[in-house]
Amino acid sequence: MIRENVLFKDIWIHLLESGMRYKIYRENGFLVENATERYIHFKKRYPEIIDGIAFFPGQLQ
Repeated sequence: MIRENVLFKDIWIHLLESGMRYKIYRENGFLVENATERYIHFKKRYPEIIDGIAFFPGQLQ
């Protein structure tokens, strides 16, 4: 199926490459950065998630 359809092959390669990039990014973060640095990068990358997280019970109404 992959050999017959060039578009499917390209999409599959893109998914594999993006998965590898994400894995390398996470491994590098764990090896080089401390927890505070990882949190700061996470907050910059996903600001909408941080705004919706309740750190203490009852914080969000």
